[in-house]
Amino acid sequence: MDRDPVRSGVSSLGGQRETIRKEWTSKGAGAMEEIEKIWKNYTSSLLSIATPEQLQAHRAFKPTMPRSARVDTSVIDAMVPYFDIAVGLCLLFGLFTPVAALAAAGFLASVFLSQYPPTAGPGSTYYQLIEAMACLVLAGTGAGRFAGLDYFLHLVVRKFCSPETAEA
Repeated sequence: MDRDPVRSGVSSLGGQRETIRKEWTSKGAGAMEEIEKIWKNYTSSLLSIATPEQLQAHRAFKPTMPRSARVDTSVIDAMVPYFDIAVGLCLLFGLFTPVAALAAAGFLASVFLSQYPPTAGPGSTYYQLIEAMACLVLAGTGAGRFAGLDYFLHLVVRKFCSPETAEA
């Protein structure tokens, strides 16, 4: 709501924004207090494991609350679409095919393993495993050297890096 230019430009909508924020804060206050209590109990339980000698020898471990760390899933979630587009375009145009195929296979395998064990039906991940295996075949067979932009890349590399031009 803070980023919405319509709400910022109209004063009555700005007041509505504050009303909604106060309402959300009051409704979530009880839950947030419970979460804080759970977190304090969790950290005190973790810290109570160490003996006094261990605490003197090493500084106390302070766990960070989820979503307060430098990298969390929201950062990765924002990068995944760009990664998918870049790998997909490389495979589509045949540019850096082995590297793109290995990246795609690794990503698809991680998706498959994140939902292990696989189940049949609409939530199945078998097709991602099959696609990962197909990408490994693409990476292992040198698929870009005979068609696509890799063909032209190999021509340029052979022309400028061949042993005949190095001796001349």
